[in-house]
Amino acid sequence: MKTTLLIFLLSMSLIASQAQTPESSNAAEIPKYMVDAKTFSMIDSTQAFYVIGGNKYGIMTKRIAFAKKEDAQEYAKINGGEIVDYKAFIESLKKAE
Repeated sequence: MKTTLLIFLLSMSLIASQAQTPESSNAAEIPKYMVDAKTFSMIDSTQAFYVIGGNKYGIMTKRIAFAKKEDAQEYAKINGGEIVDYKAFIESLKKAE
């Protein structure tokens, strides 16, 4: 059931990502919403906390979003990775291109 819910929310996240943000330096699209890895709810990507790296994959990458910094810290403590804000998240996407 959780897998089905996660797939649904990820699909919704992709649909919601149609608009670009001003931070993008090229035609690559930046999602407006992400899926909170703890609650599986949609969250504003500019307000999220991200764990980059670590030993687990999110959606095809090692970048995982959380609505609360405490949740990101808990995840990083167990799985490793660096906790970053939206600006650093965008920079990590640009470096990956």
